[in-house]
Amino acid sequence: MSTTPASIEHLVRQCFTAYEEKDRSLIESALSPDFTFSSPVDDNISRAAYFDRCWPNSGHTENFDLESILVDGDQAVVRYQG
Repeated sequence: MSTTPASIEHLVRQCFTAYEEKDRSLIESALSPDFTFSSPVDDNISRAAYFDRCWPNSGHTENFDLESILVDGDQAVVRYQG
């Protein structure tokens, strides 16, 4: 898969859509085996830890307003309201 800024942004949007639609298979297909995640609560956690800690929140989220997506290489920082 290409890793252009547009393709990374597409992956980010796909992940947020998966949360809105409660579609774990969609997000699993979007995240590589070596995916890591960071937030103010979690620092550089693995894909498995992400699914253990973060995915259950999909049940409490109706929608997201993505305010900005900043892509640098193969990394993205997202500012959103949920």
